[in-house]
Amino acid sequence: MAQHALSKEEDDHIKKQVQIIVLRNEDSSIVLGDKLEERLKERGRLPILKGCFIATAAMGSDLHPHVSYLRRFRDNIVLRSRYTEAFEKILDIYYKFSPPIAGSIKRRGALQLVVRLTVVYPLIFFLKEFVRVFNYVSQMKEDAKTVTKG
Repeated sequence: MAQHALSKEEDDHIKKQVQIIVLRNEDSSIVLGDKLEERLKERGRLPILKGCFIATAAMGSDLHPHVSYLRRFRDNIVLRSRYTEAFEKILDIYYKFSPPIAGSIKRRGALQLVVRLTVVYPLIFFLKEFVRVFNYVSQMKEDAKTVTKG
């Protein structure tokens, strides 16, 4: 994967013009999701840069660690799974309706807190536990294969 650090102005320009899938690192550099972009092109779909609008509004920044985690989970797990097409349909609906909802959340400080406590924090906890359990089960399967072969 290629890396290139962008200024805010360049980043905004890319969001409006280039329409690419990116993963944003903690240092604000942009990493192009090459394999994912190729898969989408093979299916005749243009990869589109999408944000985690509701989580960003609730947390106050798209650089917040929870927002970064959600974006990485979406890009590295959800959109690379065998259920990609189903998730893309769900995400299309989310991207259609979430910007105005996020705007309302952002304008109301109390609503930001409510969304953090009832949506973002539980979702982050659930996803981290899901990944932990999935990795544990995967490791147990590998260990069982090794024992069986040995």
